Amino acid sequence: MSMPPELLLGFSLAIYPLGIFIGGSVIGALSDSYGRKKLLIYTLFMSVFGYIVTAYAIVSENYLSLHVL
Repeated sequence: MSMPPELLLGFSLAIYPLGIFIGGSVIGALSDSYGRKKLLIYTLFMSVFGYIVTAYAIVSENYLSLHVL
């Protein structure tokens, strides 16, 4: 992309709180249906996966893959 990496990182950091706000509402409603413990374990594993992909994107300087997740 022709955008500087700092700007892409800034977009990612700005979108994060929005995802927490929207995801928290959805996950809260789903936890009532499926159980809090099961959903908490699932979301923790998905978070670890997201952190691993993010770390890989930063190390390999492939900032476009930051926005794929």
